[in-house]
Amino acid sequence: MCTFFVGKQIYYALNKNLGYKKDAILIIETPWQNQSMQVQYFFKEKLKQISLIGQVSMGLDAPASENNNITKASYNAGGHETNVDVLIKSGDENYTKIYDLKILSGRNLTIADTIGGVLINTKLAHELGVKNYVNAIGKEINVEGGRCSVIGVIADFYQSSLHDPIKPLIISTRGGQYSNRIFHIALKSQSGNNDWNKAIVGIQAAWKQAYPEYDFEYRFFDDSISHFYEGEHKIIKLLNWATGLSIFISCLGLLGLTIYTTNQRRKEISIRKVMGATTIQLMVMLSKQQLMLILIAFFIAVPFAWMAMNKWVQSFNDRTAISLWIFAISGGCVLIIGLIVSGYQTLRAAMVTPSINLRAE
Repeated sequence: MCTFFVGKQIYYALNKNLGYKKDAILIIETPWQNQSMQVQYFFKEKLKQISLIGQVSMGLDAPASENNNITKASYNAGGHETNVDVLIKSGDENYTKIYDLKILSGRNLTIADTIGGVLINTKLAHELGVKNYVNAIGKEINVEGGRCSVIGVIADFYQSSLHDPIKPLIISTRGGQYSNRIFHIALKSQSGNNDWNKAIVGIQAAWKQAYPEYDFEYRFFDDSISHFYEGEHKIIKLLNWATGLSIFISCLGLLGLTIYTTNQRRKEISIRKVMGATTIQLMVMLSKQQLMLILIAFFIAVPFAWMAMNKWVQSFNDRTAISLWIFAISGGCVLIIGLIVSGYQTLRAAMVTPSINLRAE
């Protein structure tokens, strides 16, 4: 039951609409040792010449990242100053386009917005006391000792795994070499099997022209999302092994019990068969005891499994429900396995010629 549920939660996390696009996006970090803006823009121009690339954005971390930058922000709300922790993201005008971030009100970032124009998410808009997002446009926020003005409101998206809640967020187009060190590259849809491989080869060639002394490294954004749940993947592997081992041991015990029961009831089986009982009727008679034990064990296990699942899933801020089908499928699988294990032995016992058993008695 717990194995099914952990798998269900991981599937939910990896397939949930997180508020951004995550497929076919490459992330490339330029080397810290060479943060020349001239080289960065040279690399960007080379990338734009590759036909298999849709869009290129320069900035810092992706919408969801393990390296989130959180700082203090203050704003005037109803005549008094309020402080709030905000998460800072940096990107150019293509950042929202590549990740398909929804702008609910206002406009997108432009190069001119380096002087203080920012996007905020709806979480921060609510912190500002804004119900109608149009009213958030033009509000001023003090961040890191500087003042910025809200130019747009974007829909909330998850900035890390589902373990953490959505935080108030600001996206800015900050100038400077260290604010543009990460490239976000959206690949076009594949028309052939090797299109993305060709695109990566082209990106590597452009990298060697811009940064010839550094190794080329990249990662797909969706792989980064999957990495958030590395611990859960290890848990489900361990549960799979533990489940398989426990079922194997249980089957050995059930097989031994079936053999013992059929040997004890050989005379009864033979008499019933002489009296006209069919093989199917004998199998049902012999299997009832084992199936009853399986059902009792199942109903004992259900509350413990529910408590374990409920406790484990509390670590997720956004979680899937403990569905009834998990218990139904688990119980069904156990019954089927029990029937298979005990069925062969009961079939053998039911098909023995009555005279052989009676002579042995």
